Amino acid sequence: MNKIQKLLIMDDFNEPFVAFSGDKVKKKTHVVWGIIMLTKKIDSVQSVYLPGYDIYYSAKDDETARKKAIALTQVYFRHFVNRKNGIGALALELHRLGFKAPKDALTLSRLLKREISDARFKSTASTPDDFMGASMASQHMEMEMEMEM
Repeated sequence: MNKIQKLLIMDDFNEPFVAFSGDKVKKKTHVVWGIIMLTKKIDSVQSVYLPGYDIYYSAKDDETARKKAIALTQVYFRHFVNRKNGIGALALELHRLGFKAPKDALTLSRLLKREISDARFKSTASTPDDFMGASMASQHMEMEMEMEM
C-alpha cells in the first residue's frame, strides 16, 4: 500500500478532513480532502454550508451544489500553490479553521520547520444552528500540486 492509498483510508468520514503527502524530490504534494455538504431548501433555492471551511453558497439543485463545492475547495487549496513554504502555510490556515492533526502542536511545528511533509487533519468545527437538521452529503477529492516544502 503506497502513501496515497493510506491517505484515503480515514477512520471515519463523518467530519471534513484534509490529508497531504509530499515528495521533496519531485517538489509535489498530493492533497486529499473530504467535504460534508449541509443543504437546506429555502424558497426553491438550495442553501449550502461546507463545515470546516466556513463556506456558504446557494445552488439551484443538488448537482450544481456538488460542482460548486468541488470548485470552491479546489480554489482554496490552489491558493497555496507556489507560495513560500506552501505546506506550512496550508497547515496554519487549516489549524486556524479548526482542523486538528494528531499531536497537533508537534505536527504543525514539524511542518513549519520542513521536517515532515505528510499530515492528516480533521475538522473540529461545529454546525451552525440554522443548518441543524439539514440534509448531508459527503465526498472526497484529491489533486496533485507543486508546492514548496
